[in-house]
Amino acid sequence: YLAVGVPGSVAGFELAREKYGTLTRQDLLAPAIRFAKEGFVLEQGDAASLQGGAERLARDPAAAAIFLKPDGKPYAVGERLVQPDLAASLAAISERGADAFYKGAIA
Repeated sequence: YLAVGVPGSVAGFELAREKYGTLTRQDLLAPAIRFAKEGFVLEQGDAASLQGGAERLARDPAAAAIFLKPDGKPYAVGERLVQPDLAASLAAISERGADAFYKGAIA
């Protein structure tokens, strides 16, 4: 898969927050961390996207582990998608800033 962001995204977001933002990094990332940790219930569009990409996702073990159920099937409408690794990455960035992304375990 191609990258969904550029390597400088985290640093760019942090620079924009420092220069123009009014919220702390922790306040900005808290909702995303919560949704990643607790998950969110899939709606029709979410489930359709996973269904449509299921074969391609299955070819990548890392993607399959996130976006497909343990039996290899895509999540359905009404099911909850939880992303604990994303929650941990976002929490590290929230606590330590961009360096957590570029110099820590995430890198």
